[in-house]
Amino acid sequence: MEKIIDLLKVLLGKHLYPAISSIAMAILFVALKPNLFGIEKQVGKTLYGVLVFCIFFLIFELTKYISKSYKTCQANQKEYQQEQELNKQKQERQRKLQEENELCALERLWDFVDTFDYEEKESLLQFIKSGNKPIEIKGFICPAYFSDSRLVVHTTKNATKNNPRTAKTITIYKLRDDFYQTLKLSYEKYHRISHFDLEEH
Repeated sequence: MEKIIDLLKVLLGKHLYPAISSIAMAILFVALKPNLFGIEKQVGKTLYGVLVFCIFFLIFELTKYISKSYKTCQANQKEYQQEQELNKQKQERQRKLQEENELCALERLWDFVDTFDYEEKESLLQFIKSGNKPIEIKGFICPAYFSDSRLVVHTTKNATKNNPRTAKTITIYKLRDDFYQTLKLSYEKYHRISHFDLEEH
């Protein structure tokens, strides 16, 4: 009996409301069903009451655990949804910022290419459509922008290897990668490389 009392003290200390509710339900159940399935006759009235108490206590604790787990799950789900929404908003802001920066870069490009003549724009399109394949030019006649090292890289080679003294020099040109990539983006996204389509000329 003393052990039972000690157990009740522990339960009342850590699980006050479930313990009180279980005691009340156990008293009521024993009063209504004093010998369910003949258990009381086999174990005695005290142990029968303890058994009923334990059953109700487990029911209350299980209900409490399920309720707590459900609330935790709801809170985690809500937190996850909020986090997803924040990530979505962040990605949307980054996308808009990227588009704004991209458009600013393209505006600068278009302003710059607007100053080119028709043949120079055609040569730029040739680079774009060929995947920036190098162009070989004999002599010194070439588009003016080819001399701008910020836009173009170049190297030279001899036309023939048999007689280097009489061989003509060939200059090989290609666009710098950053300039080419910006032109490519402009052409693929807006189908033009300046404020004016070449067909308008």
